[in-house]
Amino acid sequence: MYIYQRLKDLREDNECKQSEIAELLQISQQQYSMYEKGKREIPLHLIIILARYYKVSLDYITGLTNDKRGVGYKDETNSKYNITQKNSPKAVIKIKEEKIMLSNNLKRIRKSKGLSQEELAIKLNVVRQTVSKWENGLSVPDSDMLITLADELDTSVSVLLGETVMEPMTDDLKAISEKLEVINLQLAKRNMFKVKTIRWILITLCAFIVLAFIALAVMQSFYLRWDYNNPEFAVAGTILHGFEFVFVRLAPLAFIASIIGIVITYKKR
Repeated sequence: MYIYQRLKDLREDNECKQSEIAELLQISQQQYSMYEKGKREIPLHLIIILARYYKVSLDYITGLTNDKRGVGYKDETNSKYNITQKNSPKAVIKIKEEKIMLSNNLKRIRKSKGLSQEELAIKLNVVRQTVSKWENGLSVPDSDMLITLADELDTSVSVLLGETVMEPMTDDLKAISEKLEVINLQLAKRNMFKVKTIRWILITLCAFIVLAFIALAVMQSFYLRWDYNNPEFAVAGTILHGFEFVFVRLAPLAFIASIIGIVITYKKR
């Protein structure tokens, strides 16, 4: 899985040895090696320690984003995980002895999505009791399940594991609503201008067709009386005859189509 490759990349980018990271996590080097190779599932609390040590987000370390800060990134001083880090991997790590904040955020987000424990369990292919244990702080999901959980709840791992789930402020919603209203009004004006422009083009076309028919009726194909022995008259007469021939056949269709277009544009007002 991608998380294991990312663990290796982060370690190498920080020029750390597996033995040093193993000492940091208080496990054996062989055990940590199995984590990087994906041969063993890495526990959630170790992922958190590594994310804090490398100063990257949980979303990044689990492969949900390529942004190392992730979603809802906060400074270490605001973290529930108090990690004192020196330049060496042999850092002093102190994690508060409270259960991972997952339970409260999981319950809050699940309810905000309108899901019951049973419905969420079905989505995750687990039993309802498992979800209940997570929400009551009796157990935590593994890294794979945590990623799936974040995806099903349409949130981030960082939010599930510590960032406060903020409800949108009423003023913010009002401001957004007003901006959307202005944008919709501008779009409506643009659409109306386009409709009016099309309508006047069609009206102009209808007027041209009517005037052209009147002109042709008045002239009564005067060019037919020309002396076609004269080459210039012959060319000009042929052009006029061709125009009239095409016009009297296509103009009625164009006129009807224009009338229909005008009616449609009036209905869109």
